Amino acid sequence: TPNTSAGVVAGPATPSATAYTTVSGSISADTTWAAGVYYVSSNVTVSSGVTLTILPGVIVKFNSGQYLNIQGALNAVGTASQPIVFTAWTDDDYGGDTNGGGASNGTPGYWSRIQFNDSTDDAASRLEQVVVRYGGSGTYGNIYQTYANVPVVDSEIRDSSNYGIYTNQSSPLIQGNSIVDNGTQGIYALYGAPQILDNTINGNVNGIYAQYSTPTINGNSITGNSNYGVYHYDARNAPEIQGNSITGNARPARLPMSAVPGPAAGNTLLPNSYNKLEIQKNKMSSSMVIS
Repeated sequence: TPNTSAGVVAGPATPSATAYTTVSGSISADTTWAAGVYYVSSNVTVSSGVTLTILPGVIVKFNSGQYLNIQGALNAVGTASQPIVFTAWTDDDYGGDTNGGGASNGTPGYWSRIQFNDSTDDAASRLEQVVVRYGGSGTYGNIYQTYANVPVVDSEIRDSSNYGIYTNQSSPLIQGNSIVDNGTQGIYALYGAPQILDNTINGNVNGIYAQYSTPTINGNSITGNSNYGVYHYDARNAPEIQGNSITGNARPARLPMSAVPGPAAGNTLLPNSYNKLEIQKNKMSSSMVIS
C-alpha cells in the first residue's frame, strides 16, 4: 500500500493566496521561474552570459523603486491565456493580496523598470505575451532598452508614470502591443531605428516621440493621446509612415518631410482635435497630394 508522510495532504491542494518566492541580488547561473508569484524585494541583475527564463502564468511583483536589470538574457514568453505579469507589490489584481495589506491597487511609478543593456544577449531575449504595468520610477519607463534590440511582441505595456517603452540607441522590434495610459510617451525613441508595427497606442501624452531617431512606423492604431499621435523632435531621414490610423488625438503628427505619407501610404490622419499635419524640413521620400 502507498505510504503518505505525516503532514502531507493526498489529492488536490490549493496553495495559499499569499504564497510567493522572494528574489533579489545577482543571478549568476541559468535560472527558470516556473510558477507562482515572485517578489523582487530589491534589484535583481541577470549576469552577463546567464539566461533567466520565465514561464507562462508567472507573476513578478516589485517592491517600491526596484527593477530587473538584464546583463545576460531574459526569455519571458507567455501565452494569451497565461501571460507573464510584471507589476507592483501592491497590485492585488494579479496574484492576490501577496503583501498582506488588504485590498489595494498598484499605482504608476510604484516600481522602476525592466532594463536591457549593451551586454544583453538580444538573440536569446524576448518579451512576448507579457503584461508590464505600474513601473516608471526613475524616469526610465516600464521597459528601458539602452544599446539593446530585444523584441517586445503581443504584450500589454501600461500605467507607467512616464514612458511605456523607452529605447536609447536601440532598434528593437515593437509589434502587436497595447501601449496605453502611460504618463508621458507611449514609446520614446532616442536615437536608433526601432520597428514600431501594428500596435495600439492609446491614452498617453504623445503616442510615439522620436528624438534623433528614425523609427519605422507602420500599421499602428494611435488614438486618444492628449498631444501628438506621432512627434518627431527634429528632421531626421525617417521612412514614410504607412498604414496607420492616427485619430482622436490633440494633433495627428509632426513629421520630417521624408516621413510624410504619399497618397498610396494608406494612413488615416483625421479626425483629431486640430486637423493639421506639421512638417519639418528635409527631403520627401514620395509624392504628396494636398486636398
